Amino acid sequence: MKIIILSLIKKHKKLMASALLMLIGFIAWVLISNRLDYVDLRLVTPSGVHQTIRSPAFMESKEAGIYTLKGSFIKSSFFYGLVRIIPDDQILTLNVNGRSVDLTSISEERRKDYFKGFEIDLSEYLHEGVNQIEIEYYDRGGLMGVVVEPLFSSEQKSIFNLMVFLVVLTAFYLCLLLFSKSFLRSKAIQVLFLLAVIIRLVYFFSTPPDVRDHDLGDHFDYVEYMSEHWAPPPVERATGGAYFHPPLYYYTGAIVYRLAGFYLGDSRYSIASALQFLSLLYSLGFVYFGLLILKEIVYRFFDVEVDTRKLDNTFLNKIFFVVGLMFVCWPSAVIHSVRIGNDSLLYFLYAVSLFKILHWFFYDRKLDLLLASIFGALAILAKANGEVLIAVIFFVGVYKLWKSRDWRRYFRISIIPAIILIIALGITVAPGLILKLQGKRENLYIDDISGLSQANIVGNTASNYLWFDVKIFITEPFTSPYDDRYGRQYFWNYLAKTGLFGEFSYPKLININLAVISSFLFICMAIYILAGIYMMTRADIRKQAVLILSAFFLVAGVTYMRITFPANIDFRYILPVVITFCCLFAISLVCFLRAGSRRMVAIGKFLSISFSVCSAIFILALAF
Repeated sequence: MKIIILSLIKKHKKLMASALLMLIGFIAWVLISNRLDYVDLRLVTPSGVHQTIRSPAFMESKEAGIYTLKGSFIKSSFFYGLVRIIPDDQILTLNVNGRSVDLTSISEERRKDYFKGFEIDLSEYLHEGVNQIEIEYYDRGGLMGVVVEPLFSSEQKSIFNLMVFLVVLTAFYLCLLLFSKSFLRSKAIQVLFLLAVIIRLVYFFSTPPDVRDHDLGDHFDYVEYMSEHWAPPPVERATGGAYFHPPLYYYTGAIVYRLAGFYLGDSRYSIASALQFLSLLYSLGFVYFGLLILKEIVYRFFDVEVDTRKLDNTFLNKIFFVVGLMFVCWPSAVIHSVRIGNDSLLYFLYAVSLFKILHWFFYDRKLDLLLASIFGALAILAKANGEVLIAVIFFVGVYKLWKSRDWRRYFRISIIPAIILIIALGITVAPGLILKLQGKRENLYIDDISGLSQANIVGNTASNYLWFDVKIFITEPFTSPYDDRYGRQYFWNYLAKTGLFGEFSYPKLININLAVISSFLFICMAIYILAGIYMMTRADIRKQAVLILSAFFLVAGVTYMRITFPANIDFRYILPVVITFCCLFAISLVCFLRAGSRRMVAIGKFLSISFSVCSAIFILALAF
C-alpha cells in the first residue's frame, strides 16, 4: 500500500509540473501578445532637435519646454486598446491616426501623475496593423518622458488573473510537496494553505499598490535606488524616507524591479504591482511557518488525559484546523500581505526563525540553533524589529543552560550563532549609531519628533496605557491615527484595533458590520485565553515559553517606541504576535477539555469559526 501511495504522489507531481509549465507558457504568450511594437519613433525637443528612440520611456531632460513624441506602432489582434499613460511632467495633447483624443475627462492632477498616470480607452481610434501616434508633453527639467503601457480589457484581465492564480497555487503546492514532509503528511496544512493562497490572491488582484499602503513612495524609491546602485545608500540618507532601514528587502525588491522592467519598461505603477506580488509570496511563507508552529504546539498535548483516557489525535486535528483557519484568515495579516515594504519579508523570516527556536527548545539540536540564528539575522537585516529574536534566543539559551548546567557545551555551540547575529545587528544599527554620534539624530532607532504633525501626537500618561475602552473598541468599527473618537488615545485600543484591520477605514456597510462583530468576537477570544491561561499548568506554559517570550518582547518593544515617540504605533510592527495569540487560544481549548468543560470547548470552537468566517467575508467584500 505504501508503495502504491508513493507511486501516485510521484505521478501527481509530474502531472502538476507539466500543467505548471503549460500555464507559464500561456502567460508568457499573453504578455508578449499584448505588447506594442513601435516603428520609426522620434522625439522632438523644445529647440526642434529630432532624435530616434526605441520606445516611450523616461530619460534625463536636456532642456525644459514642450516635447513631441511621434511615430507608429503595430496593433496586434490581442491588444484591446486600453492603455495607461504615465507622463513626466505633464501630458498636453494626444493624437492617434490623425485624430485628437479628448483628454478633458482626465484631471490636470492625473495628467501630471508620474507614478500612476491615467487610463484611457483608445479602441475607437485604432485599427489593425500600423497606427500613428503623437504625444505632446511639458517638462520642467530633471527626469522627463512619457510611458504608454498596454492594458488588458476586463475580460482579458479576468482570464489572465485566473492563469496567474493557478500558476501560484500549483507552484506553491508542488514546491511544498517536493521539499516539505510536514506539508505532505498533513491534509489539514494542505487545505489551510490552499485557503490562504486563495484569499490572498483574491485580495491581491483587487488591491492596487497605492491602496492601504504605508509610505509607498519611500519604499519604492529605496527599491529603485538599489536597482540602480546595488549597494546601500550613504549613511547621510538614513535621515529621511525609508533609507534608515537595513537593505535586505530592498535587494530582493531591486531584483524584482529589474525583472519586471524587462517587460514593463518604465511603468512604475505596474512595477509596483510586481513588488506587491513579492510581498504576497513572503506573506505565504509567513502563513506556512505560522501553521507549522501552531501544529508543533498543538500536538505537544497528544498525551493529555481526558476522563482517564489519553487525548487522541482526532480532537487535536480539529483544534489545529479550527484555530489554523483563524490564523489563515486573520484580516490584518491579509491586508498587509500585498503592501509594499519590508514588513512582509520580516514576518516571513521571523516565523522561520521562531519555528527553529521552538525546535531547538524542544529537541536541543545544534543545527536548529544555527538555523534559528541565520534566519534571525536575515530578519534583522530585513527590519530592525527582528532584533527581538536575539532576546528570545538568549533567554531560551539561559533556560537550557540553567536546566542542564552544561556550560562548556552551550558556550561552544553558541559562538557561531552569536557571531552571525552580532554581524547582522551591526549592519542594521550602524547608520543610526553613526548619525547619533555625529549629532544628526537624537535616538538610535527613532528620529526626532519635532517634524511630526501635531495631529499625530497623543497622550503619554499612565492612563493612556492602563485603560482599555471596551465600548469604543466594539462600537467603533475602525480606528484613526488622527481622531480621538475612535480610541486612538488608548494604547491598547489602537494596538488591538489595528491588529484586526490596520489603521484604515472601509466604507462598505458589510465591512462596517463585520468589523463590529469581529471586534466583539476578538474581546471574547481574549477573555477566553485569559481563562485558559488560568487553567494551564506550569508544564503547559513551559511548552509555549518560546512563543510567550516572542510576544512579550514584541509588545515590550512597541510599548517602548510609543513611550519614546508619543504618536500611535500600529500593530503591523508586531504582527507575528498573531501566532502566539492563536497558539494560546488552541491550548486554552485543550485545557478546558482536560478540565471536563466540554461546553467551554464548544464555545471556543464557535468563537474561532465565527471569527474566521467574518474575517474571510470581510476580505472578500473588499474585492467584490
